[in-house]
Amino acid sequence: MWMLGWLACSLGGEAEPLVVPADDGARTNAMRNHQVAVHRARDAVIAQDLDGVHRAGASLAVKREIPRLPPPAIVMLERVRQGGAELAVSSNLDEAADQLVELTATCARCHTMFEVPAKVPLQATQRDLLWTALVFRSEAHWKQATSKDPSLHELEYWEDRRLALLIRLQGGTF
Repeated sequence: MWMLGWLACSLGGEAEPLVVPADDGARTNAMRNHQVAVHRARDAVIAQDLDGVHRAGASLAVKREIPRLPPPAIVMLERVRQGGAELAVSSNLDEAADQLVELTATCARCHTMFEVPAKVPLQATQRDLLWTALVFRSEAHWKQATSKDPSLHELEYWEDRRLALLIRLQGGTF
């Protein structure tokens, strides 16, 4: 049933919304750990710290059980783990930045599929808001994060926004 619904949605057909089973907190904690590892990878790329990228990627690649994930989410989780494994062996920072953006796109697809809203830390920095905007394609976060940066604020299309942030990420200015 889960896979059929996911397949129908991905093919553009009508399907019942995907429902995530109730969470006892373990799944939320596991996902938060992924978020922390992704942010560490992002910050390591910005700091030009390839070893830090490798450590964060290795953390994402570890196969820990995450309770009560529906089958389509398990598929996405495997893609995240693979992305982490690729980060863990990236040969340079440009490659790592590109892999990181692809990995976060996988996170976004899963969150979108299950209608899990974007969440930012209580004391979010502009970097956190930009990252959240990019990952979740959140116009509200984008407008808030770019209000003081006209070169980003005026970008209309998500692919242009993603490219602009990737360039900044690779240049260590994100």
